[in-house]
Amino acid sequence: LNFATHYTKGAGYYEQYKGDKYNSLLNYGSEEDLADYGINNSIVNGDTITTTNLIRRKWLDNDFYGITFSANHSTKKINFILGGAANTYLGNHFGKVIWSELYADMDHEYYRNEATKNDQNIYLKTDYSITEKFNLFADLQTRSIQYNFEGLNDDGTAAEQSVNLNFFNPKFGTFYSLNNNNTFYASYSVANKEPNRNDYVESSPSSRPKHETVYDTEVGWKFNTKNISLGINLYHMDYNNQLINTGEINDVGYSVHSNIKESYRKGIEVAYGVKITKNLNWNANFTLSENKIVEHTEYIDNWETGGKLEVNYENTDISFSPNIIAKSEINYNLKNLNASWIFKYIGKQYIDNSESAERMLDAYSVSGLLFSYSLNFKNIKEAKISLQVNNLMNNSYSNRAWVYRFISDGWNPIGSDPYTNADTDGYNMIGYFPQATRNYMLGITLGL
Repeated sequence: LNFATHYTKGAGYYEQYKGDKYNSLLNYGSEEDLADYGINNSIVNGDTITTTNLIRRKWLDNDFYGITFSANHSTKKINFILGGAANTYLGNHFGKVIWSELYADMDHEYYRNEATKNDQNIYLKTDYSITEKFNLFADLQTRSIQYNFEGLNDDGTAAEQSVNLNFFNPKFGTFYSLNNNNTFYASYSVANKEPNRNDYVESSPSSRPKHETVYDTEVGWKFNTKNISLGINLYHMDYNNQLINTGEINDVGYSVHSNIKESYRKGIEVAYGVKITKNLNWNANFTLSENKIVEHTEYIDNWETGGKLEVNYENTDISFSPNIIAKSEINYNLKNLNASWIFKYIGKQYIDNSESAERMLDAYSVSGLLFSYSLNFKNIKEAKISLQVNNLMNNSYSNRAWVYRFISDGWNPIGSDPYTNADTDGYNMIGYFPQATRNYMLGITLGL
């Protein structure tokens, strides 16, 4: 019987300057309206000032606590585990204006949003040995969520909102050991996932995303000897109401999600390891996959009419879902020294769900080195120095981006602005997130 309690306290903020930097795309200054921050207009030399440049802090002050438990009972042929958890998350979101051109020293709170999320689950796992080589297993979980927060009504006004969800997540499978070297397995499972906080807070009850459900079927084979290991896994994941990243972000950088009725992911995963010599090992894995939306409609803002253009798609790639992912690691170990060379490859991926080359992240690869050296000291159980070199080849790449699409007859001619481009369906405003070039991390580990 196992029982545990936990508590985590967290608090932090980030700052943003919201000011009058000239916007070359939209051709207007971006001063903030005082009214949006609950600050009164100011009279300066007889003029009424309604906007200002300012610095704001957005805070999160949270508490997370709960209990977990499990009970295990075993016999010669069967193993039972009954367990569960009950957790509460208290999230206090608030923002302050700490400086403005009108008032240099400020501590003005302009919003506060408190949320409580209670999450309970209970599960039963069982493993039954039919023979010495043939096993069946089942994993049954029920999960209940109660979420209370300040959100939006259908008319856009703020109000207390609540969401209650109940999930049943079953998994069934079998293992078969052909011999000491070969094992086969198969499984079928159903899993449910709720939308995240921003999906709830930044929507009304009528526009709120639904939870997603995935039906996962997997079949695999594992092979092991003293010097070689190999695993092959085939999977097919059918989604109902999958929450898809559309590529759009709001003014503070949060990604926007929406439900897609029918979509799927399927592919093959291969992992292998080779012991080349006593001190030298090579491990690698790769995934080849197909990640598709059966059909969906994209809505593009039309700045001329105030309406939206509807574009229908069939069998397009899911955004931010590369079809090829690979990793290779060569490790050398000699007495107190351990050295590894790590290589990763990520195939091309699309920023939105249209599968357009105009909105695509190119494939990229990164490699790194990791060295660690163990030291021996009296009365110290462990002492280790490590050095990690990331992006060894100093590659420039981006692994994330956002896109906003629109139609406007009065927009700048194509190619006149480096931040935009166009295709037959409208213009794309794209922002890329460049990743770090070569960087280093030095660490010391001590264990007493």
